Amino acid sequence: MPQVTIAAVQFSSGNDTDRNLARMLELVDRASDSGADLVVFQEFCNHPVAYDSQDHVWQSAISEDGWWVQRLGAKAADRGVFISFNATTRGPWPSVHDQNYLLSDSGEVILTSHKQILMGDEKTHFSPGRKLEGVVETRIGRIGLMSCMEGLIPETPRVLGVRGADIILNSLSSNGLDEAHTHIPVRAAENEVFVVSANRSGPLVDPVDVERVAREIGFDPDTLLGGGESQVVDRDGESLVRAKAHVDDMVVTTVDLSVLRPDGYLSQRRPELYGVLVEPTELVEKRWQDRPQARPAVVAATGLTATAAGEDVVEVALAWCRSTEADLMVLPELFSCRPADLRPGTLNEAVASAARVVDQLQDVARERGCHVVAGLPRRVTGGFANSAVLVGPDAEPIWYDQVHVHPDDADWAVPGAEFVVADLPFGRVGLMLGQDMAFPESARLLTLMGADVVICPTTWRRPWEARLAAPERAAENHVTVVAAARADSPVAKPSTVLTFPAQYRFPETGEVNMPDRYDGEDLGGAVVVRIETSTSRDKLLMQMTSLVADRQPDLYTALTEPV
Repeated sequence: MPQVTIAAVQFSSGNDTDRNLARMLELVDRASDSGADLVVFQEFCNHPVAYDSQDHVWQSAISEDGWWVQRLGAKAADRGVFISFNATTRGPWPSVHDQNYLLSDSGEVILTSHKQILMGDEKTHFSPGRKLEGVVETRIGRIGLMSCMEGLIPETPRVLGVRGADIILNSLSSNGLDEAHTHIPVRAAENEVFVVSANRSGPLVDPVDVERVAREIGFDPDTLLGGGESQVVDRDGESLVRAKAHVDDMVVTTVDLSVLRPDGYLSQRRPELYGVLVEPTELVEKRWQDRPQARPAVVAATGLTATAAGEDVVEVALAWCRSTEADLMVLPELFSCRPADLRPGTLNEAVASAARVVDQLQDVARERGCHVVAGLPRRVTGGFANSAVLVGPDAEPIWYDQVHVHPDDADWAVPGAEFVVADLPFGRVGLMLGQDMAFPESARLLTLMGADVVICPTTWRRPWEARLAAPERAAENHVTVVAAARADSPVAKPSTVLTFPAQYRFPETGEVNMPDRYDGEDLGGAVVVRIETSTSRDKLLMQMTSLVADRQPDLYTALTEPV
């Protein structure tokens, strides 16, 4: 069934579980009348997260084989639709999980998932999921399930993508505006799947609990509103349809699964290099212990690029490095080369020229007492590599050879075999290049290796890379990302620096986890930013949930299995 009609539904729910269920049954009828094959509901459909005690949590939860599931199953069978919803689900007292359900069009439970990464007070009330995420084959495609916070880190949606999901259903109960514009669409683009998100509308808790909960967590009561904006996102990260913010709404659209590209990013992954993703957290934290002290630094990125016009871009770049007051300067991917230089007949000359450029950059670094990263080609065992070099005033150059080679470069570039970090006076930096940005594993691995700053000479090739991937790599890892983009990138976007402020500003900003963004003034222009690398070492959201320590590496083994 290549074409599937999907309804994403958001509604206000309170403490009356009977009323919530009745509302859901009505909404299924409405969605079915609109032609939906699949109806997707939000997180915590049965009861919002506001409780008096753990016994209250347990008593308010549903049973997996109880009347809630039975009534919704009967409605699914009656209307011939698939239904996805989320409800707190009790186990042996006092255990309760935040659980997703997928009901078939015959009314059976065909897939469940437990939320693995709990946010804020959820950690007080619920048990985190400990089971591997699954994907189920249905007549409307292969479907995977996840919830809210699981979309703020890359691993859970990536596991679903690797396991063959065509559609990922994401249930949310969030008041973060950044969910709809960044965190949800990026998971669709990087995994080349459709993502359907359903986010709560109305108060995040029952109106009778709003004032109390706001006092307890120190929020303005007016900010305790479900963000809504439920949506269906295509594999390029574009929203096909999006509901209104904050209010009850339903959106319906039809997607064509035949447009999925089975040989895209997932087939270009390098799982043999991803072992750090499944290392125990204590081993990761041990690796961080020898990092240099975090200090403020000034970073700069430019789009200076060789052009067919013949301008001596190397001299211009050297002059820029000499005149820019920065501790770290970044030049674009293959900045000294024109596309015509990267061909069998001209590669030797381009590589010889690049070797001279390294010596010149090293001289500038010594003169200025700074560090420079540049994208350059170099000769390696087996051929040539698309590489980044880091030069400084003292040490020998450090090289990184691109791990994820773009298909357009595969005729000349040999893939690299390792990720690289280096310690600088202001913190630890990690290197990646261009196409690596599209793979969440790249920045994640560098973060787990202790990087405070991720440096990426790049070429913007797809619209979603600059719009979604760059900010998400900073957000999901709480690191600074410095991306120096070629001025002749196919997608005309400037260089950018994405970094976090000293203070966590939610809910004032309305965004749960977004970096500050500083773009170059034009495509070839520079951006210069003072950063606080110490903020990269704070991985907490809402003071309780860690982007690293709350991961469950033993559930990510699919990420290291051969493609």
